Amino acid sequence: MAEWLKSNLNLPEDFIKEMFRAKSDVSGKNLKIRIDADFAHFVFGGQKIGYAQLEIMDAKPLIENRKAEILQILEDLKTEEHLERIFISFIDLGEGFNAFLTSDSVLQSALSDILGIRFEENLAYRPGYIMRKELAPLLKERLS
Repeated sequence: MAEWLKSNLNLPEDFIKEMFRAKSDVSGKNLKIRIDADFAHFVFGGQKIGYAQLEIMDAKPLIENRKAEILQILEDLKTEEHLERIFISFIDLGEGFNAFLTSDSVLQSALSDILGIRFEENLAYRPGYIMRKELAPLLKERLS
């Protein structure tokens, strides 16, 4: 679709990248709004698990600069939604990786086993993309 748009419209060369960058604006209160908007919950093994997913550019700087805030947003959502567990996945559209953030040791263990990743200070990276619809069934199997 991007190629079709470029060939049929007079768009700047970096239009697609800038469009994704604009979609990635999570400055100020936008971060909580975006996490709330991209949040879903599942029941696996009798536990209600929250899963937020953000598809953005420049995920690493966001996580590095606002990690404590993101973890607090997750804890607040956990309380509001009466969840047993919660985590967030960032899909970096520019660099091609997932970052997983959670302070929940059970989820860290499950995600580590499923994806072959290692958490350090509540954070793990995985090359390539895995979407919620792909990961949810794997989590269900592991946690049920």
